[in-house]
Amino acid sequence: MGIPGLSSWLTKPENYPDIIIPCEEDGQSASHSVKFDNLYLDMNEIIYLLIGSHSSSPIQKEENEIIQSVFISIDRIFSIVRPQKLLYMALDGVAPMAKMNDLRKGRFLHFKKQENKCFDTNLIKPGTPFMSKLSNCLQDYIRYRMN
Repeated sequence: MGIPGLSSWLTKPENYPDIIIPCEEDGQSASHSVKFDNLYLDMNEIIYLLIGSHSSSPIQKEENEIIQSVFISIDRIFSIVRPQKLLYMALDGVAPMAKMNDLRKGRFLHFKKQENKCFDTNLIKPGTPFMSKLSNCLQDYIRYRMN
C-alpha cells in the first residue's frame, strides 16, 4: 500500500538534500566514507521489477527463475550497500478487509487485460503457493548466506 507521495517528498533536494547517495558496483559511495547501518528491502517491488510488470514488455519467467533472480538481486544490492547491522526483507501481508474488494476488482481487470502468457502478477500476493514457496526459499537462502 505505502504512503502516497512519501518517496517523492523525501527525495526532494530541499527536504533532505543528502538522502540519495550515488554508489558504485564495488560498494564505494561517492564520498567513500558513508557507511550504512541498515538495509530495508521491499521484496514485492523487487519481484515486480524482475518480472517486468512495470515495463511495456513483461518478461516471461518460470517461478524458479524468478526466485533465483531475487537471490541475485539481493546479493547485488547487499554488495553495493554493505549494511553493517541489519538486512530487513519485507514481503507484503494480507490487506485490510476494507481494501480487499478494491484489490480483487483490480486484479480481475488486470488478469483480463493480459494478452500473453507472462508471469501472472496475481501470484505475487499473500497466501499464494508462489509466495509461500518464495518465503521458504528466502529463509533457506538467508541460512545459507549466514554460514
